[in-house]
Amino acid sequence: MTDTAAFAHLVLPSAAALEQEGTFTNGERRIQRVRQAVPPPGSARADWSVVQDVANALGANWTYADPAAVMDEIARAAPKLFGGVSYARLGNEGLQWPCPTPEHPGTACVHADGFIRGRGRLVAVDYVPSPEQCSEDFPLLLITGRVLQHYNVGTMTRRTPNSELVSADFLELTPEDAQSAGIRSGERVRVSSRYGSIEVDALVSQRVTPGTLFLSFHFPESRTNVLTGPHLDSQSDCPEYKLTAVRIAAVA
Repeated sequence: MTDTAAFAHLVLPSAAALEQEGTFTNGERRIQRVRQAVPPPGSARADWSVVQDVANALGANWTYADPAAVMDEIARAAPKLFGGVSYARLGNEGLQWPCPTPEHPGTACVHADGFIRGRGRLVAVDYVPSPEQCSEDFPLLLITGRVLQHYNVGTMTRRTPNSELVSADFLELTPEDAQSAGIRSGERVRVSSRYGSIEVDALVSQRVTPGTLFLSFHFPESRTNVLTGPHLDSQSDCPEYKLTAVRIAAVA
């Protein structure tokens, strides 16, 4: 269970990648087989089986026998891209789509002889300044992000020995900003934005530039996203994680 899953009305336990049969498609469009290495624990089940049962409870009447049958339907539904893809053909190396026929070897390089959807369409996006700006009350810029030692937001890696590599969250700030605010490494710091306030330990670092702070979102106890604002990117609706005006003060 994760903090996010705790908000759900229903949680369907899913098998991990090596606990079920299936495929992965990577960034070079290569579809690769995944073979079950160990049985899933407890009540966890393969993704395709869980999805099929949920669909049938809603009246879909699906009758797939295994994930290979799902791949066969994908091949029939999108023949120009996957018509030649099947579990029997994937082998150890996989196939790169487009692979339109059973005789096709897969496509190592797309667009070699022209664009698939016709001529390439390039669209310029106008620069729009962020409404989030530093001010006298909020003179520092907070950037939030990941740390190398934890995958994504640490939901999995913080349950492993990786947690010993980075076991806690720190607000990184330069020696100049630390001195100006009267803060030393390891001291508790209150970070406040226009939207909220949190407390976290400080780490004086040369990895950030003056006027800029860094804090990860791998540790729910830090409540990092309490600081970020409501502004969304107009194209993707992604929240503005990389620009939040804040102030800092040592916790008495």
